[in-house]
Amino acid sequence: MRFEARHIGSGRWGVYDGGVMGWRAVDLGEDEACRMAMDMDVVYNQYGQRTPEERREVRPPIEVEMATWAAAGTLDYWVRERGEWWGRVRGPDGRQTWIKARDLRRTDQ
Repeated sequence: MRFEARHIGSGRWGVYDGGVMGWRAVDLGEDEACRMAMDMDVVYNQYGQRTPEERREVRPPIEVEMATWAAAGTLDYWVRERGEWWGRVRGPDGRQTWIKARDLRRTDQ
C-alpha cells in the first residue's frame, strides 16, 4: 500500500506517502496516523486516485477470519492493488490492517 504511519520522534507520528516520497501529515498521535494512512490507502494507489471499480465498501462491516482461520476482526473495505483484492480489517484492539482476499473468509455466525 502507498501510505504508512511512521513514528517521527517524541511520541509523535506522521503519515508517509510512498507515492511522492514525502510526508502527507505530521504531528499526529499513533492511532490517528494509522487510521489516516488506512483511509488514504482506500482512496489512492501508487498512481493516484483509485477508480470506483478498484474499491468496494462493505456495509455493514462483517466479521472475518484470516488464513490461519483465527479471528481477524471486522472487514469494512476492499481495494484492488496491483491486480489483487485486499481487505481492510479492524482487529479486536481497534487497529486496522490490510489482508489479501485469499487469506480471508467470513466467520460462521
